[in-house]
Amino acid sequence: MLALLALLGFVLLVVPAAWLFAVRARARGPAVPVGRITTPDQLEVAYLQGGGYRVADTVITRMFTDGRITIGSDSRVTVLEAVSRNSVERALLGKCGADWRKKLSKLRTELCWDSSVDSLESSLVEQGLLLSADLRRSWVQAAHTQVAGLVLAAVIGVGLLFAPGHIDVAIILLALVVAGFVLRVKCAPRGSRGSATDLGEEYRRHLVANNPWGEQEEAERLAGRVARRGQRELPDGELRRRFAQAGDVSPRRSAPRRPRSTGSSSGSSSYGTASSCSSSSSSSSCSANSCSSSSCSSSSSCSSSSSSSSCSSSSCSS
Repeated sequence: MLALLALLGFVLLVVPAAWLFAVRARARGPAVPVGRITTPDQLEVAYLQGGGYRVADTVITRMFTDGRITIGSDSRVTVLEAVSRNSVERALLGKCGADWRKKLSKLRTELCWDSSVDSLESSLVEQGLLLSADLRRSWVQAAHTQVAGLVLAAVIGVGLLFAPGHIDVAIILLALVVAGFVLRVKCAPRGSRGSATDLGEEYRRHLVANNPWGEQEEAERLAGRVARRGQRELPDGELRRRFAQAGDVSPRRSAPRRPRSTGSSSGSSSYGTASSCSSSSSSSSCSANSCSSSSCSSSSSCSSSSSSSSCSSSSCSS
């Protein structure tokens, strides 16, 4: 009986580990040198590097740069020339609706989940750069099964430690359990959508260092920079400001700190700080924990004009 338990322990260790190792080997991708990979389409590169949102940003960058769309100060995309060159650009035009306008942030999200983007993933899977959905599921299942086998084998090994004449077998079994946990860490699954094979990960690094579109026209070149490295690679300019205004990317250079006001007024609005307040003739603002009216008493300093005041303090009372 104890011999059968020992045999069961070894089976629980070996079989799941072999399955996990086999799945992990499939996840390596084709044995092809990175330098010999044919450069994928620009949008495929964008999906490989950053998923659906990167694809949306690449398309928007290209169409903005060549003048087919514009982005207003209200962060709305407006179509100027309804011409598309691929399925994702057609999807963008379709999502702008009958009035050819769409909020930038909403447009990015809708493009990210469009069926045209799914076709990019399928193409990258066929090229061996991304893991297929089936392989991701198999990898996760193999990892879970192997952990369950390790736990059961460890229980059997601990039990055999107290069985006369089986201490050596128990020690070997427990040593294999430790080795199994090491294997589990080394072969941890990448189960999320868009996970790359080992070849895909290596090609990602290659794309960051090498730009296949460096000698192309401006629209293609800028779109290539976004595809490879994201919005933050855009040069300072109108498009970058529009992305920043929509909350999609931080400005490359930090804005200069607003100087503290000690009593200056503007034509339409006022702002309060911890030690000073500025006011205007038409509106007032109060930065405080509580405020009940337009007249405030402040624990710091406050300056006002003929009809309004702004205060910054820990409390305001009428």
